[in-house]
This record gives sequence, C-alpha cells and structure tokens, in this order.
Amino acid sequence: MGCGESKHGDVSPGEQVEQELEESRRNSHYHSKVLLLGAGESGKSTFGKQLKMLAKGQLSVSEMALYRRAIRENLVESMKTLLDAAESMGIPLANAELEEEAERVRSTELATADMPSTLGYDILKLWQDQGVQETWARKDKFWILDSTPYYMREAVRLAQDSVDITEEDVVMTRVMTSGVGSIEILDPPIKFTVVDVGGQRNERKKWLHCFDDVKAVVFIVSLAGYNQVMFEDATRNRLLEAMELYVDVVSNPIFRDTPIHVLLNKTDLFAEMIQEVPLSVCFPEYGGPPGEVLPAISFIEGKCKSIMAQCCPHKKLTVTPICARVREDVLLGWKDVTDTVRATYDVDVKR
Repeated sequence: MGCGESKHGDVSPGEQVEQELEESRRNSHYHSKVLLLGAGESGKSTFGKQLKMLAKGQLSVSEMALYRRAIRENLVESMKTLLDAAESMGIPLANAELEEEAERVRSTELATADMPSTLGYDILKLWQDQGVQETWARKDKFWILDSTPYYMREAVRLAQDSVDITEEDVVMTRVMTSGVGSIEILDPPIKFTVVDVGGQRNERKKWLHCFDDVKAVVFIVSLAGYNQVMFEDATRNRLLEAMELYVDVVSNPIFRDTPIHVLLNKTDLFAEMIQEVPLSVCFPEYGGPPGEVLPAISFIEGKCKSIMAQCCPHKKLTVTPICARVREDVLLGWKDVTDTVRATYDVDVKR
C-alpha cells in the first residue's frame, strides 16, 4: 500500500510531532489558573457568576432552570428564617391574623421548588408586618441571606409557576458552593481558568488540592460582615472570620510569589449598614467619623495591607472595593487581576 500525500505538505512526521508539541507547550504556557478564595457569604460565587455570564454571554437552559429553582428556595428559606428568629427572640407578629400565612410558609418544603402561586402574596404580607420588620432590624443576631429584601420585593413574581427569571435574579440567587467549580475565560493569548471553592469551614479542607501552579489569588471579603454572624457559627463575626482566613492565605508559603488581590465586596450593603451601626462594633480601635463610608473602607483596606506587610514584607497588594452584583465593578476587579497576570508574561518575554 502506497503512502498518501501528507496534508501538512513537505513536513515530515517527526517535524509534525515537534510542531504539535511546541503548540501544546505554548498553550500550556499561556494557561493561567486564578483562585477565588474567601469565607462563606463573601459574595465569591456572585463574582464568579458574573464572570461566567461575561464569558459565555448567556447561561444555558439547564443553568437557568437551576437558578429558577434555587431563588424560589431562597425566597421561602428567608421568610422561614425570619419567622424562626422572631419566635426565638419573642417577637410576635403585629397582625395576629397573619398566623395562617405564617403556617403555610413554615409547611412549604424547601426540597422542592413547587409552591402555590398564592404563597408569594403570603410572604409579601408577612414581610410588611411590623413584627417581621423588627426581626429583620435585628439581623445581626442571626444568620440570614443578604438578598432577603430583594426576594421579598419580588415574592409575588417569583412564586408564579410560569416565572422566567432575569439576569438580576441569577446574580441575587444564593447557591452554596460545594466542592470545586471552574470557569474558563479566553482573553488571547491567555486562557484563564478561574477556580471557585466553597468558603464554609467544612469546605476549606478541599482548598489544598487547588493550590498548585496558581498565577493569581483573588480573596473576596464581605464588608457587610462587620455586623453579621456566620452561617456555621452564630457566635462568630463574619468579617473577623474572613480576616483570620486571609492571614492563613497570605502567610501560606505556596503563595509567597503569587500576586494576591483583595476585593472588598458588598459596598452597597456596607454603605447602608454603616449609617446605623458603627464599624467600632467589630474594630473597637476604629476612630473614624461615624456614618462615613470611605474612611471606614479605608480602615479595612489598611488592615489588609498591614497583614500583608507583616506576612510578606515588600509584597505588593491590590485592594479594590466592589459590589459584585454590579457588572462594572466586577469588570474593574477582574481587570486588576488580568493586568497583573499579563505583566508576568511580559516579564517572561523580556527575559
């Protein structure tokens, strides 16, 4: 049997293999892994969702179905949490006639997204009750989803069987990250793999498996956590937990030469909260002007830089305040990361 003409022209089989190996090495060289780290409820997954939608343009039908189910569960879970917290704190419903509505919410199973469309009206009525509002005002005493007000405002729409969820719904949906997920972002010549791992305490043991060959770390902190408790431990302040975890990350020898970017997230919630609750409830040493947002954020930024200076002297740290639900903020935070990674390749080329 004769040999056919090579589709690669005059390139010999050996040269063809070498070309393919070289292409593989080049692709590998320009493949950058970025880790998304942070404590639970930091907004890390929201940041990841925004990146995914920016990269893909739109989510698949199956992904939209998942978020549709999840946000309806978030809606019911949030009201159940409020009713349970009200009971534990001895706060009755201001309108006793709403007990039937409260019982219908309590009896709704979270395991299914099925609910009568009338449940949305029940939830909205309960949200407007003065007793429930008093409970919400004391949310620093118990764990509850940050997006609860959004779910309540949209309760009637979200409870409809025919609801088509929006992009904003997707961003506001809370799906707890379990295990390790990744997002592929092509930004020629670099291909980014953004790795998102769960932030809850029981998920952190999985982090070590993701630490190899990382080009950058994005550590996300919820500013609003200064006056909130953890999902796993209602006695533990969220921001103090995040700062302790941040120390563990920046002092890890494996990240000694890895750029670290801190995103101070949830600036919108922080701006509202700081008007009512001073930052000194979390940091007694804070002496900035009460109710002013920028000095308070600068103080937390200073904390992050001080920790870095102690753990890794002379290492540069980028700190960016963002609101991950706002796409422009996500783009701003992500640009800082990509610029840093691109600079490492520029150095390689110059060498």
